[in-house]
Amino acid sequence: FERRTLNLRARVLERLAVGGVTEADQLVDLLFTTFEDPVHLRLMKWLIASERGDAGAIALRDKGLKFVAEQVANALDPNPTAEFREMVELALVTTVAAAFGYAATKVSLASSIGLSVSPVLDRKVRKTLTAMLQAYLRAGHWVVPSIES
Repeated sequence: FERRTLNLRARVLERLAVGGVTEADQLVDLLFTTFEDPVHLRLMKWLIASERGDAGAIALRDKGLKFVAEQVANALDPNPTAEFREMVELALVTTVAAAFGYAATKVSLASSIGLSVSPVLDRKVRKTLTAMLQAYLRAGHWVVPSIES
């Protein structure tokens, strides 16, 4: 799982270096593709279900998502404020949660709106999440509540 997680982060950082955050759709696709991998998805489900304290050791140890968020914030604004950095961090946490949640429960989610799982639905969900992420990040004037709130 650690090897897969580090590989995902390296691919995300590479995409940021090549295309910047104007390529949000590619980053969302990368997350969705990773979570659609049956092995990765099974490992994530196992980690969550096991409730082991060390299950997220890699995430806690090196704060990879925070590092990615810093790169995104710097790409969007050469001098990002602490509030903007926090906004980007929360946006990425939400994006990862949405991508994983969809991958883990898409049959139930699709049926809850009267649809079947299909490549077309998958693309629409990805496009919707990408549009939401882009709109949120472009609206840098939004007030983001403190994590402590």
